[in-house]
Amino acid sequence: MKNDNNSVWYFSAYSKSRIAAIISVFLVLFAVILLFFGNNKKGRLTSSNAYHYDLVKDYMQTEYTNAYADYFDVAYVEELADYNEMTDDNGKNIEASFLMKVSYQYPYRDPDTVQKVIEARESGDMAEYKRLYDDYNKMKNAEYPLKIEAKLENGLKDAVLYAGTEEGKWILLKNGLKDYIIED
Repeated sequence: MKNDNNSVWYFSAYSKSRIAAIISVFLVLFAVILLFFGNNKKGRLTSSNAYHYDLVKDYMQTEYTNAYADYFDVAYVEELADYNEMTDDNGKNIEASFLMKVSYQYPYRDPDTVQKVIEARESGDMAEYKRLYDDYNKMKNAEYPLKIEAKLENGLKDAVLYAGTEEGKWILLKNGLKDYIIED
């Protein structure tokens, strides 16, 4: 509408709300077009805002259980902290890095039958003996800095795991999480 007194345009509250709605719809459509038809190079990994977090977590739970089933009664992945995921443009490959936080518990056993506990008792260090005795059957926590590379085909296929180092480098885990197991 036009105000005849000083030639200034003015809009009613209803008109303003309709204009705002039209602009909002336009901006959303523009964002969707950019998202789906953006100028990404073929094969380049791009951030996907952790769309596959649950898939990666489930995969890591299976890996963790398989690696440690002979050693622990309870073994579960609590979370993948600092999760950073990248996928290629065609959505067929994923690379994710994270800090896997896990909990585990050894099979129940009388602590007085465990070599470390026996040695502490025999050495007369009763404070250490008590600590080891009380700690033996408790749930424990661990963290693993990891990176996974895999194909996205009805789950994760051909997955390769890497362990993170303090220097920020990645070391290939040839046997997956089993590489962390130290045999006596």
